[in-house]
Amino acid sequence: MESGDVETVVLGDAVDYRLRPEGDGRLVWVGSGVSAFGWTAGERLTEDDKDAVRRLMNGCHPATGARLSPPPRRSWPIPTRS
Repeated sequence: MESGDVETVVLGDAVDYRLRPEGDGRLVWVGSGVSAFGWTAGERLTEDDKDAVRRLMNGCHPATGARLSPPPRRSWPIPTRS
């Protein structure tokens, strides 16, 4: 990471559940976009890849941590329709 860059860790329950250490190890890269980051669709994720996924899901480059998109906006509690 460049000095001054800030890496934010995604703590979303769904992401954490799927990336948990006791998982079955069957997580694989999917989609044609993964090649843009040097991965191959169909390959299993390593433990380092899981950290990269967390950064990418938070809008940061998976290797450098540089911001790629604005931070996700969250609203809590989730608004309900009347």
